[in-house]
Formats: sequence, C-alpha cells, structure tokens
Amino acid sequence: MLGSRGFDVITLQYILSFISAFYPTVPSVTQNGIFGNDTAQAVMAFQKVMGLPSDGIVGSSTWNALYDTYWGIRENAPLPEPGPESGYIEYIVRSGDTLWLLAQRFHTTVDAIKALNNLTSDVLMIGQVLLIPSTETTTPGFSYTVRSGDTLWLLAQRFNTTVGAIRAANNLTSDVLMIGQVLFIPGN
Repeated sequence: MLGSRGFDVITLQYILSFISAFYPTVPSVTQNGIFGNDTAQAVMAFQKVMGLPSDGIVGSSTWNALYDTYWGIRENAPLPEPGPESGYIEYIVRSGDTLWLLAQRFHTTVDAIKALNNLTSDVLMIGQVLLIPSTETTTPGFSYTVRSGDTLWLLAQRFNTTVGAIRAANNLTSDVLMIGQVLFIPGN
C-alpha cells in the first residue's frame, strides 16, 4: 500500500526488480523500503501482465503471482549462479552491516554496490538481499561474529590465517574486539 515501509516492501521491490529483467513492461524499482509511486506503478504493470486487477495493492493474489513468477524464473531461466564468475555474489544484510563495511569486506566500492542494487540511499535493512560486485580476484573467506574470549591471535590460529590478514581485511587499527562484532576472515 502506498506509503508503507519496511522489510516486506524491500522484499517486494527486490522481486519486482528481478521480474523486470524478464518482463520488459514491468519497470525495475529502487530497493529503498518505501512503497512510493514507482513501486505502485511496477505493481500495477505486473498485475496487468498477470491478468490481475491493476489496483497497485499487493493482496494475497498479487503476492502469490509475484512469488510464483519469481520462483518460476529462478527454476527455469538460465541464470548465472552468484559467484566470482558471474560478476556478483548475493549477500544477506546482517545487524551492523553498512555499505562502507560491505565495500571494504568485498573489495569494492559503495557506489558499485548502490548501482548494482538500484539503491538511492545508504540505509540497509536486516535481511535485505544485496548483490555485491565480485571478481576473480575477490579474496575468499567468510564472516565471523566475535564471541566472548576471542582474540585476533586465537581467530588466526583457529582459521589458519594471520593476525595481519584479519586486521587488513577488516581495516582494524587495533587488536580490540567487541562481542557481536562481525569480522571478515580471509581464506587461503
């Protein structure tokens, strides 16, 4: 509904943008979590393609059609798998993530992430799916949430890397860690 905000709207916008790549009459929308006129227009265009009443309201029949169309495309279209060879990876936003931190973690830029996801602001929502630009030279690794008792030295030993590599991958200027902090642990 026009004026709605939140995670459900971001999910809707993600699905609409995905579908728009396969249905040219459905415009792509910005994933900003705000159900504005552009989102309403995309919903109406989708409803028209699906033979639903074009009212711009996402009721159960529209949600079902969106969901069925999204998964139908995912299961049947030859889509590139996320990964370095496709030029992007999928990332689910977690607590504490910012565009700047993601850009640092994945060796890209804030502008590149925003452009790939049609973002117009720096606001992220937990659970939001982002496409992150990726290249063959992206450092392999994974995210790790700091727990009580963790130190950089212990993490380096546990994950077969070095303190320097962890510090560099996370742009750390000290060895102080906070419980709940999310670190990128570089792979070999």
